Amino acid sequence: MSGSTLQVSLHPLPILNISEHATRVAIQQNDPNIRVIGGLLGTQQGREIEILNSFEIVLDIQNLQLDHAYFVTRKEQFRQVFPTFDFLGWYSIGDAPSEQDISIHKQFFEYNETPLFLQLSRSSTTASQSTSNNNKDLPVSIYESVIELVDNEATVALVKASYEIETGEAERVAVDHVSKTSATSGDDSQSGLIANLSTQRNAIKMLHDRIALIVQYLTAVAADTPGVAKDQETLRQISALVASLQHNVLDEFKDEFMMEYNDVLLTTYLATITKQLSTANELLDKQLLLVPGANNDRQRDGGGGGGGASGRARRGKGDFFS
Repeated sequence: MSGSTLQVSLHPLPILNISEHATRVAIQQNDPNIRVIGGLLGTQQGREIEILNSFEIVLDIQNLQLDHAYFVTRKEQFRQVFPTFDFLGWYSIGDAPSEQDISIHKQFFEYNETPLFLQLSRSSTTASQSTSNNNKDLPVSIYESVIELVDNEATVALVKASYEIETGEAERVAVDHVSKTSATSGDDSQSGLIANLSTQRNAIKMLHDRIALIVQYLTAVAADTPGVAKDQETLRQISALVASLQHNVLDEFKDEFMMEYNDVLLTTYLATITKQLSTANELLDKQLLLVPGANNDRQRDGGGGGGGASGRARRGKGDFFS
């Protein structure tokens, strides 16, 4: 039983990121045992933690020292894109926490008082044991850091915490696309989603071809094309088919379609606005560096300023959104 009282929710995206990170570096360095680490991002409310994303961290393998400048830069970049996400901890690869892991873990106390440690197992024996025991748990372990007194000295210990997998609708579609291979195709890169969409496309294409054939027949009959007989039974069947169709689109369908259409437009607009705001911030930062005395003018005027270039020069990065 877990010795931690944390309630951790783990999303699929961090798992996919960690797996991709470890696999890519191992192939590039031709070393399956190379150490990779990264940061965990998410939200925390009391003892409830939700891990939503992750990013890579540069580590000096020889001295086991973090590149703190790189770490802070990446953390702030994610902070600008996901302002509600906090730094929760870090991840690595292995079967159990080691002294080296604890040494790295202590370096994160500067950014989080109780950072989490997520460890993804790379050993094939873990997967084989899980299969033989009919255990479908992922080879992922999450540890909470606690301080214990050992010989009257404070020592950092890692206590295993339980977790549950939580997914949204978009994540379920993405995981299905990545994990499930097509049973009807020899190409392993195709997923069940691609096979389903291909089936729907073929059905729509067949319907389109048959409708085109009916339209072609009616056009030929209306034009008294030689060689095309005017069959009354066929015309009655076409008339009955047309009469059974719904001429007016339901209001519910219109409302649902417009809602989804507006959601897509809103998402596009927000992404564009975010990009423009980031570009404007960079422009203001460069202007403050290039215009002599801009920072002094801003401090003297209390961050205010009129219109024109001088007014913009007196606005600092922190005043852009105020």
